[in-house]
Amino acid sequence: MFTLELLQYALLVLLAVSIGVFFSLCIYIYYKHAQYRHLPGPKRSSFFFGNVSEVRPIYEKNVPFVQVIWELQQKYGPVFAFYFFHKVLVFINDPTTVKTLLMNNIHTKPETYDLFYDLYGTRFLGRGLLTERNHEKWHERRKIFNPAFHRKELIQLMGYFNTSSDKLVLKLKRDADTGKSVPLMDGLCRATLDVIAKAGFGMEQELILEDSRFIDAIETSLRGMLHKFQRPFDWMNPAHWKKRKVIQEAVQFLREYGKALILKTKDDSLSRDQHSNNILSNIMKHFQQSGGSFDAETMVDEFLTFFVAGQETTSNLLGFTLLELGRRPEIAKRVQDEIEAIVGHKEFVEYQDVLKMEYTSLVLKETLRLYPPASGTSRNNAHDIISCGYVIPAGTNCQLNHFVMCRMEEFFKRPLEYDPERFLRDEDQPLYAYFPFSLGTRSCIGQQFALIEARVILAKLYQNFDFKLDPLQSFEILDQLTLKPKGLCRNFIYNKQKV
Repeated sequence: MFTLELLQYALLVLLAVSIGVFFSLCIYIYYKHAQYRHLPGPKRSSFFFGNVSEVRPIYEKNVPFVQVIWELQQKYGPVFAFYFFHKVLVFINDPTTVKTLLMNNIHTKPETYDLFYDLYGTRFLGRGLLTERNHEKWHERRKIFNPAFHRKELIQLMGYFNTSSDKLVLKLKRDADTGKSVPLMDGLCRATLDVIAKAGFGMEQELILEDSRFIDAIETSLRGMLHKFQRPFDWMNPAHWKKRKVIQEAVQFLREYGKALILKTKDDSLSRDQHSNNILSNIMKHFQQSGGSFDAETMVDEFLTFFVAGQETTSNLLGFTLLELGRRPEIAKRVQDEIEAIVGHKEFVEYQDVLKMEYTSLVLKETLRLYPPASGTSRNNAHDIISCGYVIPAGTNCQLNHFVMCRMEEFFKRPLEYDPERFLRDEDQPLYAYFPFSLGTRSCIGQQFALIEARVILAKLYQNFDFKLDPLQSFEILDQLTLKPKGLCRNFIYNKQKV
């Protein structure tokens, strides 16, 4: 009898606690959402889930989320709220607010960046430059890393850019003049991966002409990260445990590989008077000079961050560029003529050659306007701010979307028209509306690296081949954490007859 009464009492206590937790959650959600009632935006379809039902079809039908945000902006204006469970995302497409949030370090990155920390319990990007939210810790590391990305250091890496591009050319020559459509994205991804491996870390692995476990692990990790974002609660699904185990093993392999490489480079830099010519060696040199604290796990975070953030974004930029050039022969001819005039039949593209590619640079800039691989960034505002007449409460997850702003007629005339020369005219208002590499002190450290790399690869491609876009190639966008071309940028390739 006593045991039964005790069990009944325990059940009553559990029920009371559950009811208390439920009502506390309801009050919290009500209070949280009430802070944003004054903002326009789509109506919540559920008190608990917010606008989640609007998100689900996006992934099921492969509709780019940025496309949805663009349409919501057209309907609700430059500032609107989007409810995601108990959280509220406020999308702000206003240059003045972009300047406020990105040019002042008191506004920090939101907790959503913590999602990159691990993949199913295995540390992934950890606290690298991309994901570190503590500004002081980030600033200390960025200050040490900055010299390795200085122009004089990047000039020393031109050999890597050329060598990797030459290997890409060799790979594509196998598919040229065959009459078969070639998915260029595979080669572009391998080339940009090889550049980072060699120029960034002095890796000796062959990543363009051969398959390797390293490439497989990178691809598996990226797929895992996408799956985690698209289905955040899938970690509880027993049916996918085996898949998650494969992802965990891939991440663990990459981290162990990176750690061994980093420790070897560190030992080499201590035992030799001269260090190898790559970014990691230069960083190690500056670590020694600055007396900064060295943490191997954090450096592994940077190792993976450089591959994830640097490789895919540059290859996507090149893919979108080749798509636009494929359907705009007049622009492609100007790029070809410029490359021929500057590079000709030279086997080595010099840094000075890259600087002379003014029209090609405009083409890349316009591609980044319409097809930014990183569609935007976000900040938590440190205090209440006013944007377009609306009060945005302190601590809001403010979403700043470059993709959307560059499609708004308020900032760009004929925004959907691909026009590289728009940047030579003063009819547009791109200031704080154009930020493909973010802005302020937390702008992308590798942006000059990426733009040099892109111009060298384009120069080598147009130096050796003519391209004809496959008529079946799609011009749609895949939104898979980064924006990429749908259909793999399929082209017919023809060897150029060199005189």
